[in-house]
Amino acid sequence: MYTPSGFGNTPGVPAPESGLPPEGGPPPRGGRSLGKVAAVVVTCAVVAGGAFAVTQAVSTSGPTPSPAPSAAALSAPTGQAAVLNGALADLASSSTPATPAPTASAAAARRVSRALVRLRALGGMYGQYTFETKKGPRTLGFERGTILSIAGADVTVKATDGTTWTWVLTGATIVRENGSRTTATNLADGQLVFAAGQVTGTARDARLVVIREAAKQQAA
Repeated sequence: MYTPSGFGNTPGVPAPESGLPPEGGPPPRGGRSLGKVAAVVVTCAVVAGGAFAVTQAVSTSGPTPSPAPSAAALSAPTGQAAVLNGALADLASSSTPATPAPTASAAAARRVSRALVRLRALGGMYGQYTFETKKGPRTLGFERGTILSIAGADVTVKATDGTTWTWVLTGATIVRENGSRTTATNLADGQLVFAAGQVTGTARDARLVVIREAAKQQAA
C-alpha cells in the first residue's frame, strides 16, 4: 500500500494531479484555493437567505391602510357652503355699531363689502348646507323672500315659490339696509329680505338679515 507521501518520490512515477498546490508552493495558476471557494459559497448562502427573509417579510405584510382624513379636511366646507360660511364669518368679525364711530376701520368695511358681494352670487331662493367640523356637523341656511309677519323675535319669510321659514332674531343678529347696519326695529311686514344663519333642528337663527330694494329682489 502506498501512502500519499510516497507519490512523486519513486523515480519515473509522476505524482497524480490532485488539484491541490504542492506543499509549501504557490497555488496553481488560473485556480482558487478550496478555502476561498468555500468562503464564497458560505457568503452567498448567507446573502441569499437574508434576501429570502426580506422578500418573505414584504410579501406577507398586509396592505397599507388608507390614511385617516385630517382635521383640516373635515373642518373645511366647500362650494356654496364655503361661500355662505365665509361671508357670515366676515360680517360677524367686521360688524360695527348701528352708528359707527368716525375711526371705524376701513379694512373692516372692505371685508363687509366683499362678504355682501359673495352673498349676492349665492344662487337660489333658499337652501341649506351641512358640513363636518371639529365639533361635529354644522348646518347653515339662507332664504330670499318677503316678510309675512313679525312676532317678537320670530320673523316669518316666504319665498316666491311659497316656501315659508321662520327666522329667530338673536343678540348676534346683524341687520343691514342700504349698505349700512341698522336695527331689527326697522324690519316690517312686506319687506323683501335676505336671511341667513345657523340651523339647529327646525330652528333657524338669523345671523344676518339684509333688507333689499324691491327692484333688486333677486340680489342679496
